[in-house]
Amino acid sequence: MANIFTVDLEDWFHILDFPETAQSKSWHNFEKRVEIGTHKILKVLEKNNIQGTFFILGWIAEKYPDLVKLIADLGHDIGCHSYNHPLLYNLSETEFRNDTEVAMERIYAATGVTTKYYRAPGFSVKNENLWALEILSNLGFEVDCSIFPVGRVHGGIDGYGRQMPHKIILPSGRSITELPINYSKKLGVNLVYGGGGYFRITPYFLMRRLFSSSPYNMTYFHPRDFDPGQPRLSGLSIMRKFKCYVGITSSLKKLEKLTDEFEFCSVSQFLSKHSISKEFD
Repeated sequence: MANIFTVDLEDWFHILDFPETAQSKSWHNFEKRVEIGTHKILKVLEKNNIQGTFFILGWIAEKYPDLVKLIADLGHDIGCHSYNHPLLYNLSETEFRNDTEVAMERIYAATGVTTKYYRAPGFSVKNENLWALEILSNLGFEVDCSIFPVGRVHGGIDGYGRQMPHKIILPSGRSITELPINYSKKLGVNLVYGGGGYFRITPYFLMRRLFSSSPYNMTYFHPRDFDPGQPRLSGLSIMRKFKCYVGITSSLKKLEKLTDEFEFCSVSQFLSKHSISKEFD
């Protein structure tokens, strides 16, 4: 059984596809709170002697180099989560490459780490922009964690057919290891439970059952998932408000319970113990 602990390191206002927060030039207007939730996560990891993988926003590495350096110094994997948090399917190939290169530079400046792991904002790798994986490989990335194998608002590949780790053979003939999000199919419904709003909304008794029944669980958390004091954005739809803020007051206790009960590892620890075969071309 493998449970991989990952964090998308971004602030509370890095909400996708919302006009008020879409442009990075407006981010200086918002209260900065990324350190609050991050330190809560780090405390949980330290208590349980867990190494995780942190997918760092290049903008965060630029603004908070000491925080990002601390994460690296504590022994956690350092991954890349883009520079400006764009939805990849809105970018050209050149724009994607440029954004990723800048992110890598900022992350390296803060940590001295040349990262090999990538996750797209919003899991926004879709069938029409799988070219992103080739670019990642060209830039030296060995592992991608961007594929959401069911449909979702900001990405996802419905009918992808793989929710276990596998290698993807790229047009160049090279390969990249894919560690996708996993889900459970119950009564014809695809249940995602390992991260973000899915984690916050899933009752613990059900989450425990789902974690126990799957040989592979890929999690993804954000500092804002554990920060009840974060400001609330106005102008969100009722459904969007629900997704953004449901369960935040109880999420830290849920995380503590989960990490007390289950063993977790980082991406690098997982790969050191498992040989990933080619399952998907």
